[in-house]
Amino acid sequence: MDPALESGQVERLRQVRASRSQAAVEGKLGALEDAARGAGNLMPMIFDAADAYATVGEISDRLRGVFGEWWIFEIEELTSLRRRICAAG
Repeated sequence: MDPALESGQVERLRQVRASRSQAAVEGKLGALEDAARGAGNLMPMIFDAADAYATVGEISDRLRGVFGEWWIFEIEELTSLRRRICAAG
């Protein structure tokens, strides 16, 4: 990434964080996290958090805290895993 573009984006993010209500962001993120532990539709809570100027990273961190992370295996790893499972019978 172009360093000038990156520094401009970092500065814009800093300004957004400085001007938003942190209490509102925390409230919306908390509601999102609570909803994620249930069985309902998360999209309204995600939109509410974004409307309060929560960042994509903050929203993702809360969801990751509930659901965890999934990593795709490389094809070679999957092939190796399949062979080991088949060999184990």
